[in-house]
Amino acid sequence: MALPISLLADFKVAKSSKFLFEEGNTEFPTSPIRGQLAFVSGILYMYASIRNVETWYPLTNQKKSYIHVQSTSSTQWTVLHNLGSTVFIFMVYDTTGDLILANPSDITENSFKLNFTSAIAGKAILFVEYDQDFNNNETQSIFNALKDIDGTGSGLDSDLLDGQEGSHYLNWNNFTSKPTTLLGYGITDAQPLDADLTAIAVLTGSTGFLKKTAENTWVIETVDLNWTNITSKPTTISGYGITDAYTKTEVDALVSPTLI
Repeated sequence: MALPISLLADFKVAKSSKFLFEEGNTEFPTSPIRGQLAFVSGILYMYASIRNVETWYPLTNQKKSYIHVQSTSSTQWTVLHNLGSTVFIFMVYDTTGDLILANPSDITENSFKLNFTSAIAGKAILFVEYDQDFNNNETQSIFNALKDIDGTGSGLDSDLLDGQEGSHYLNWNNFTSKPTTLLGYGITDAQPLDADLTAIAVLTGSTGFLKKTAENTWVIETVDLNWTNITSKPTTISGYGITDAYTKTEVDALVSPTLI
């Protein structure tokens, strides 16, 4: 399918304006005037006043280009552009410089074919739009300039976080939403608060036995362990659980036959 081509007729540039178009140009003209055009790094700019600020205003997106030269006349040209896109604009010229129509086919990201009704030679110019990245000279220059803007007095807070230095976030008092429990901190080797332990901790006294007298209530009970104060004391060996001694009865039985 033939693609329609629209031509701008009687295109004129104002007498006071200038138009600069150079392959690979990466710098803007010095001392520009309003209305001046410049083609820089694949982008067309106009020097204009934007809200009372004079600046270079981009009129187009950045383009990559490729020129295919067809020296041998043919009804089909194979264009190997390696621009990595299937969306492009192309123009074809014959050897006399006339613009001619061509029908593209077999389009891939890096090549396509141009088909003609008769064998011709000439050249094809291809344009592909792409996003500017840090690999081009202009953006790299901007990036390098930004790296030098830093520190006190720079007018920027790019080295701050929410307007604060790093030391602000190392201060415990500046932390918010701090946990208030062992579980909140993830501590697993501590004893949680307990009502019984709290009651015991406030008891006074150095010796005695802990005695729980009510719910969450404890006392230290002192006991005099003097032998004389012990009640229900046994009176026999078996009463004390002693198993390695003879009783009086057993001793009498053993020694009685030997008595003279």
